Amino acid sequence: MKSLLAAAAAALVLTVATAAAAQTPAPPVPPSRCPDFPAPPTLPHGATARASEMQRANDAHQTWSQQMETVRRCRLTEVRDLRAQYEPMRVHAETRVEEYNAAIGRQRQICRSWVTELNDYYTRQHAQDHVDPVICEGGQAAAAAGVDPGAH
Repeated sequence: MKSLLAAAAAALVLTVATAAAAQTPAPPVPPSRCPDFPAPPTLPHGATARASEMQRANDAHQTWSQQMETVRRCRLTEVRDLRAQYEPMRVHAETRVEEYNAAIGRQRQICRSWVTELNDYYTRQHAQDHVDPVICEGGQAAAAAGVDPGAH
């Protein structure tokens, strides 16, 4: 009977290890299809700059500001496009998390029932062995396993 208990505990540990191994790191972020953000202009020291320096700096600032706005709009479009691609996958991932958590719940419930039956058997046999139901708590819920379905 102890070998059955050992087998049940080993199966539970294997389930947890398999779930942890199934987590893979995110792929690297692909390069942006937008240009890089431009470097900011050098600002003059307003307390000592001449009018001509301030005019050049103002022109440079306006040019830079326009370039920033163009890149910013491109990046915003890129973010929206990526989120639109990600959203269906997020929903799929949440479904898998719910399925996984439900399976862990079923596994724990069956394990507890098994422990109850096993302990009833031991009691009937006047055996001193009894199994602690805590062995059934080895499965990890997805959130505890590092899966956050709400993360964006």
